[in-house]
Amino acid sequence: LLGILLFSYLAEGYVFSICSSVCAVLLYNFFFTEPYYNLKVNNPDYIITFLVMFLVGFITSMLTIRIRLERQQVVEREQYISSLFYIEKKLLDVKSEEELVKTSAKEIANQLNANILIQFYNNNEVSNRDVQGKDIFDNDIEKTACLETYQSGSPCGYGTTLFSDAKAYYTPIVSQNGVLGIVGVSMPDSSVLSETQNTFINVITPQIAVVLERQNLSRKEQKVQIEMQKEHLRADMLRSISHDFRTPLAGIMGLA
Repeated sequence: LLGILLFSYLAEGYVFSICSSVCAVLLYNFFFTEPYYNLKVNNPDYIITFLVMFLVGFITSMLTIRIRLERQQVVEREQYISSLFYIEKKLLDVKSEEELVKTSAKEIANQLNANILIQFYNNNEVSNRDVQGKDIFDNDIEKTACLETYQSGSPCGYGTTLFSDAKAYYTPIVSQNGVLGIVGVSMPDSSVLSETQNTFINVITPQIAVVLERQNLSRKEQKVQIEMQKEHLRADMLRSISHDFRTPLAGIMGLA
């Protein structure tokens, strides 16, 4: 039983747990029951012993593996929470949309250890794009999955029912004003995102949307200020021209 526990703690997977329980029963029968050093059983009562031993070993090994997996999930969640706090601080410091797309892609790629695409849209056209890692997002299938994610506002690509033959998983960046862009994730080992990784993506995309909305509002405010300055300059020019014309016209009228 001690061997089963140690093996279950070191191994990963329930198949190994079953194999270790079966091997433990066979070894016990081989070394510690008469006749020794073979798998024959003279006493039928040993069959019950073997069955109980197998069940106890299997259940304890399953519980050991479950505790180990839960511990790994807790560690991963703690790492993701720390990373979220760090990334949010960096996102708040960006000064432009170009810096935002590069910072977002870089930090998500570092956290997930994956190929990442961040793509922003403006009037159904790509306004900014950045790829961290291998660029597998440039073929027709991936572009179609990106466009479908942007237009539908629903996740598409690998691991979903829409465009499941794509190599990457795509999720929208959504704000109150609609879809602003998409995030593409392609794991190097072609695996599906885990629950923790998916939660991380779902939490970070609204933060990107907030910063992007702030950038858009800032750009609109600058545009309004420029228009106001243009109007002010136009009014000053008209006043200057009218003043330059008013003086000679007054003299001409007086002479006339």
